[in-house]
Order: sequence, then structure tokens, then C-alpha cells
Amino acid sequence: MAARRLRVIAAAAALMARDGFHAVSMQTVARHAEVSVGSLYLYFDSKDDLLLAVLTEVLGAFGRDLPLAMADEADPVRRLVRGFDAYCRVLDHHRDTAVLAYRESRTLPPAGRRLVQQLEVDTARPLAQAIEQGRLAELLDLPAPPALVAHDLIVLAQAWALKHWFFAPICDIDAYITAQLTVVLRGLLLPAHRGTYHDVVEEVVQQTGGTARRRSGARRPAAGTRAPATTSGRRRASARSGSGGRGAASGTPQRRGEQGRDGNR
Repeated sequence: MAARRLRVIAAAAALMARDGFHAVSMQTVARHAEVSVGSLYLYFDSKDDLLLAVLTEVLGAFGRDLPLAMADEADPVRRLVRGFDAYCRVLDHHRDTAVLAYRESRTLPPAGRRLVQQLEVDTARPLAQAIEQGRLAELLDLPAPPALVAHDLIVLAQAWALKHWFFAPICDIDAYITAQLTVVLRGLLLPAHRGTYHDVVEEVVQQTGGTARRRSGARRPAAGTRAPATTSGRRRASARSGSGGRGAASGTPQRRGEQGRDGNR
């Protein structure tokens, strides 16, 4: 039952992101999910209920993955980096749903909108807590309240999905995370601590990016093409060229010969 329900949600997310909420019928969703229309209505009373399920499914993924990624790290700055990294990777996996949420969440009835808004606030809380702890430890210099900074980070992460048509030709998800965290940490870290965290972005992106690629079974580049440089490879290349780039400061997007998947063109 659970697997069939998830199949329906996945089919609805793909169809609604492609064609729009109003253009997709329950019959079309049932056909693509390979279930009967009667079975579909056992899970969802209406198309509004189905849209709400699609949105809360991805918000639930944030709620699971962020605390898990951040749990075993005591340092607040490193915990913040891990949380942002996890948020971006969930979005990368659910790009269609992220675009759908941006476009169609206002279609929900008031109770559904309030639920989605509350889940979004809950999702931001671990990031805001890490930011506040970084301030209390005198590591971060905050220009605004922690909750506002946390939501700024979420907007940066969401841009990967909403503007994927622009980012995909010039960088992959690892390079995107590295570049955005570099900008953020340069602005937030107190000068006395910047040397302490010069490599924190590269460490996290290499660890989580490598794990994600192994899980997804990413293919090797085809013969005659060049693989995207790793973050550490870019740092070594920068040092050899005399640019003086170190750690997080060297994280610029890497141009790729092959565009990533983009369902939002």
C-alpha cells in the first residue's frame, strides 16, 4: 500500500510540474501511476489532497535528512554547512516538486497552505539553531536574526531548482553548494575564525557528494570527455596557477561539457 501511494505521488509530481496543476486530471495520474481511478481515490479524496501530499512528501524529506546530516557534528559552523548541503541535495532529487511548490502552493485550501508553511518553518529551524549557536560561540557575525539568515540560505538552495535551466550548463550540484557556501561563510564568519574553516566546505561537499554519487550509481564520463574537476582538484589547480585560492575561497562553479538533467527548461 505504501509503495503504491508513493508511486501515485511521484507520478502526480512529475505530471503537475510538467503540465500544471489544473491541466492534470486524476484519471491521468492514475494511468501514469498504473493504478485504477478507484484505487487512487482510496488514497486521496481530491486533487487538492493529492497536491498537498506531493508537497508534504518533499518537506518530509527535508525534515528527515537535515537533522540526520547535522546530528553528529558539534561545531555549529560545520553543522550549518552540513545542513545546507543536505537541503540542496534533497532539492536536487525533488527538483520537479520544488518548482511545483513555488508555482502551485497557493492553489491549496487555506488549511493546506498553513500546513505547508508550518512545515517550511520547521525545516528551517535546524539551520537557524546552528546559526544562533555560531553567534553565541562568537564564530559568526550576524547581520540579521538567525531565522532570517536561515531562510536566506533556503532561498539560495531553492534557486538550484527554480533556475536549474541557467545553472545546469555551468556547474553541477557539488560546485553549486561549494560556491554558495563560500559566499555565505565569507560574509558570516568573524575574521579571526576564517582560517579555522578554510576547508570546511570542501570537506563536506566531497564527503556527501561522493556518497550521493555512489548511491545513485552515477555513470563514468564517456570516452573522449573530461570529468568535472573535484573541489580539491580545483583548489590544487588554483594554487598552481598562483591565484592563491584556498579552501572555501576557491569554490567557483565548474563548467561542464555535458548538461545536467533539467526538467524546468
